[in-house]
Amino acid sequence: MSFDGARTAGPADAPALIPPFGLGGVPVRDSAAPAAWPRTAGCGPGQRAGVVLDHVVFSGAMTTRLGASAGAGMRLFAHHRAPRHGPMAPSPLGRAWRPLQSPPHPAQASGNACSGLCRRSPCRPRGPRMSDRHPIPSTRPRGLSRLSGWFALVAVSAALTACGGGGDDDAPAPAPTPAPSPGPSPAPTPSPAPAPTPAPAPTPAPGERGGLQSVTLVNTISAAQVLAGLRDPDSKLGPDTALVPRHAVSNYRITYTTTDKNGVRVTASGLISVPDKAAGAPSPVLSYQHATTFRNAEAPSLKVEAVEAPIVLSSLGYIVVSADYVGFGSTQGLDHPYLTSAPTANAVVDLLTAAQTWRLQQGVADNGQLFLAGYSEGGYATLAAQRALQQAGGTLNQQLVAAVPGAGPYDVKLTLDELLQGLPRGLQALFKPSNLRDAPEWVRSEIRRFLVNQLLPGDADVAYQTLFIDRYLADDTAALAAEHSVDLGWAPSVPVYLFHGRDDQTVPYATSVQALQNLQAAGARDVSLTDCTTGERDHLSCVPEYFEFAVTRLGRLARDL
Repeated sequence: MSFDGARTAGPADAPALIPPFGLGGVPVRDSAAPAAWPRTAGCGPGQRAGVVLDHVVFSGAMTTRLGASAGAGMRLFAHHRAPRHGPMAPSPLGRAWRPLQSPPHPAQASGNACSGLCRRSPCRPRGPRMSDRHPIPSTRPRGLSRLSGWFALVAVSAALTACGGGGDDDAPAPAPTPAPSPGPSPAPTPSPAPAPTPAPAPTPAPGERGGLQSVTLVNTISAAQVLAGLRDPDSKLGPDTALVPRHAVSNYRITYTTTDKNGVRVTASGLISVPDKAAGAPSPVLSYQHATTFRNAEAPSLKVEAVEAPIVLSSLGYIVVSADYVGFGSTQGLDHPYLTSAPTANAVVDLLTAAQTWRLQQGVADNGQLFLAGYSEGGYATLAAQRALQQAGGTLNQQLVAAVPGAGPYDVKLTLDELLQGLPRGLQALFKPSNLRDAPEWVRSEIRRFLVNQLLPGDADVAYQTLFIDRYLADDTAALAAEHSVDLGWAPSVPVYLFHGRDDQTVPYATSVQALQNLQAAGARDVSLTDCTTGERDHLSCVPEYFEFAVTRLGRLARDL
């Protein structure tokens, strides 16, 4: 199952790690005076790593002496390799950031007892260091060398943020920002009522948006095979999941017409999973939006296995459609318009249109109910698609019953702002995008290039558009709101059941609280936020609970399962 999560990095001697984005800064001036920073040696209660920063000098050379060790790195939408089995396996979404090549601090050489130790389960090491897989050459580009002071600060903030260390021994650590209230309790779930079946919309031509181009049977997976995958010890749902598959599933790869980041029509691909029922028996339709992955082979139409989310959901009785997204599948080689709302929504809505055309042609019965669901980037895509359906009107909007978005970065600017709040107070001002307006052009250019390089893993085979990074660093709040955020300026007309974990460090919980408040303020009458209650309540740990929450919530409304 393609869900994303945060992976900790490296063994105890791993160097400081660099976050992927959210950088800001102050202009570098030759006349800047040296700034002494407190030195931390050792770990206090609850701290998982020691960080030592002796001195930072902002000058023409921007020299830095840094000694740091960290058990984890801060990053947004982190990457996980999916295990061999497991329907809830997280989807790749990033990587541990490559280390700065700085000399070790004496505290490291002498074997600081707390250096790099992981004392909490969110910080436990998993897998080899990325520095072993992607070594940094000793010779840096000239521009990057000039930024060594900047990147040292980023490394320190990453270690402090991810592992809870750092700070002056004589000064109290800043109190954590309390999680905002999720608002009113969830509204009672309405009883499912027979929905009138709207008249089918005119069928688009193959070259038009939503036009059907081809459909190919991939395989058929039995209910027993799905159950075996769910019961596997490696299953992210765990062997004790209450889900019981009821139907075999026939899976079809579909190609259709949608638009890329520039509005140009392209041939995209996706997956249609159909439960095997008695002839003529109808099913509700569920559009499932997958989370981020950097590997094309993990797109839904290419990874058609018993433990994948679309197949598991279809085995419960839904006709499931899942877009690969532009940049994956048949559009590999094009930029994936990451966290850009219009092309993200188009890929989902156009697939729904094409899949409806195919069902009419083949006599595959649906019952006139449509649901939307997805986690992380999939949650973002779910809300983007719901807004697009509502604004367009038409048959699909009339069929829409409810949406269950989980842990999505609905407000992109707020997401990045919240991640910066995890930095020590003394460093937060250095990373505000508004400060970059006065920075030299070479600083802005190098930071942007560096962030993009760090966002994409070296073995990625999918191109990502990172327009939202450019606009965030440029402090272009208007463009971020208009073209990237999906919770502003509209009121959903059908129920929206948000879900998030309060301790999520990958996609901050505040994004769901803000979405709840924005949608309610716009006039939405049935929007609720349910907190994850599982263990650590972080991004990855909450995936199984989200999945069962979505299945339960939708099951109360769906007919003909």
